[in-house]
Amino acid sequence: MKNWKVIYEAHFGKDPQYKKELCFQIIDFLEAQSRILGRIYKSKGELTNQDRKELAIKARKVGRKIIKDISHIAKVDTLWTWHKKLVLGETYKKRKEDGPGRPRTDQTLEDLIVSMAILNISWGYKRIKGELQNVGITISKTAIRNILFRYGIEPAPDRESRENYEKFFKDNINETWATDFFTAETFNAKTNEWVYYYVLFFIHHAAKRVVIAGMTEHPTGAWVLTRYDWMLNQARGWANIEELFDNDKYLIHDRDTKYTEAFKDFVEARGIECITSFHPNMNPIAERFVKSIKNELLSRKIYSDERKLMSAMREYQNHFNTERPHQGLDNTTPFPASDKSSTGTVTFMSRQGGVLSHYYRESDAA
Repeated sequence: MKNWKVIYEAHFGKDPQYKKELCFQIIDFLEAQSRILGRIYKSKGELTNQDRKELAIKARKVGRKIIKDISHIAKVDTLWTWHKKLVLGETYKKRKEDGPGRPRTDQTLEDLIVSMAILNISWGYKRIKGELQNVGITISKTAIRNILFRYGIEPAPDRESRENYEKFFKDNINETWATDFFTAETFNAKTNEWVYYYVLFFIHHAAKRVVIAGMTEHPTGAWVLTRYDWMLNQARGWANIEELFDNDKYLIHDRDTKYTEAFKDFVEARGIECITSFHPNMNPIAERFVKSIKNELLSRKIYSDERKLMSAMREYQNHFNTERPHQGLDNTTPFPASDKSSTGTVTFMSRQGGVLSHYYRESDAA
């Protein structure tokens, strides 16, 4: 047990009167603790709520800093919890329900403030406060901010840009493609080295149709243009993709310098507008595909060379387009390889050593 003089002076200085009172409180707690522990050890009993209440009251008088050094029957947080439940009781419950600080704003007023922010996306906190003052309602700018924060409504500038983009996204989802890069790697066991590749892909927003256009260790603007041209000429012949190319109007890409002016000119020559995203939230479909292929394939296997890696990603592309259900499409498959059927044997199919798998119905033999 620590020296009391050191404990007192370290925590409470050398005020004689304060030390005297504290000394009696510490002795009071130690006597209670010793008595209760002795009874428990002697009778092999357990702590009662009356014991907990007594210890909690005496511990609160001593304070946390000293109690953590002298309490051997319970931790400080436990003693404080006992005090809240057994001493404060209903008073603590009511205080917890009400929450700290001022009472919450009336629900009717909260609904009005939220409605103002949603219907008038350019209105900031001060403007909403002014409109409320016009109808005889007084409320602070901080209170308005806190209410909108609780409802997940952003400040006016961010709210306006987000609303505009979301409206554009919904209105043009059937005519929009997105493109992006992600990284994949192979491991050469002979040289004990990792080789990193940049993978370029394109994905249609509405149909969730993905095309992996190629991968390289050293991507350039010219390479990106070549792979886009390849997609237009080679992938166009794939099933269920022709109409997606014919109706496209927008191509979303990030600020990567590999999307050069030559690339943009080539795209816009087809009558397609290039839209530069300045934030991952502006290209969510592409970002979600990157997460899917990494979680479902690339993080689960190590590939030894470029050919095997590309083959695996082509298999995932087919799995993503024709087998995997998508939550954004109400858990349906974009371009199912076979028609849905309620008859036949449920069959399990897997690829890549069980990494990619799905179920389908196989027609029963006649």
